[in-house]
Amino acid sequence: SSQFKQQLTVLVSNISQTRPYYVRCVNPNGLKRSALYIKGHVLHQLRCGGVMEAVKVTRAGFPSRYKHADFLARYGLLFPPELRRASGEARDTVLRALRHLALDDSQFRVGLTKVFFRLGQMEDLEKRRMGRLGEFATKVQTCVRRVFARRRFVRLRAAAIMLQAGARGRAGRRVYRARLELVSAQLLQRNIRMYVKRAAFNRLRRGALLAQSAVRGRRARAVYAEMVRHHRAAKLQSAFRRMVAARAFLRLRRGAVAVQCCWRRVRAKRELKQLRIEARQVGTLEVKARQLEEKSGALEREVASLRAQLADAQASGGGDAVASSHVLDPADAQLLEQAKSRHCARS
Repeated sequence: SSQFKQQLTVLVSNISQTRPYYVRCVNPNGLKRSALYIKGHVLHQLRCGGVMEAVKVTRAGFPSRYKHADFLARYGLLFPPELRRASGEARDTVLRALRHLALDDSQFRVGLTKVFFRLGQMEDLEKRRMGRLGEFATKVQTCVRRVFARRRFVRLRAAAIMLQAGARGRAGRRVYRARLELVSAQLLQRNIRMYVKRAAFNRLRRGALLAQSAVRGRRARAVYAEMVRHHRAAKLQSAFRRMVAARAFLRLRRGAVAVQCCWRRVRAKRELKQLRIEARQVGTLEVKARQLEEKSGALEREVASLRAQLADAQASGGGDAVASSHVLDPADAQLLEQAKSRHCARS
């Protein structure tokens, strides 16, 4: 009895964890053996319990029923993608899906939480579902077969390419060897012809160079002789022009020295006269007068030295006198010119 109570407690706990609508215990056999199922014995119990009649009644109404979410999850592949991605209420989605399947309204009913179908509708839906699954399987098989066929084709193409490459390489090597022999022969011929032509050209160039060198040497010697003549004439002209210029310079220097002497003597006399006048007018300027007298004496001595230089210049002549001559500054030359003009005017 304790074992029976324990089994009953386990059964009640299992029933409480589920949501059964009808529970019926059926004895599989009357011999109380395990793994023994007697169909007549079970069918007799179902008939006596009214189960068969209940099934007949249920099949006469809407025996197939699904929750909205379960129905959409199982038969969603029969619907278009926008219905599968719809975010509205499940009942509205189921109604639109059933209308899309073109089912007769009398063959189904949509409740608040479930959808009900008459007998035979689920078989039709399952057939459609299996057909769609078959299409998907065919597509998958097509993709898989395409992949395998492509791999086989790639392997065959790679092998064909390798064979073609080998054959073409062998043929190309033959052609290359033939062309190499042809090119080698042409290169040898070209080198021999080049050597012959180059030897002839070198002989011709040496002859041309000898002729050119002879002609250019003759022209260069003629040009050199002409340059020597021009150089000697230029030296002669420069010597003559130097002599003429030296003579003109000596004449000009003698005249300049004479004019300087006259002008300095006249200027010294004027200064001495002015100093004497100032000395007579101002007695306190005697010291200054003496200084002026000393200066006049220095000027007279300078005039005497200039006369001596003039006499020396008149006595000497030639290129050495030109080199050692005293050149007048522009101011003294101007004074000499003024003194000369005054002397001429007085005379």
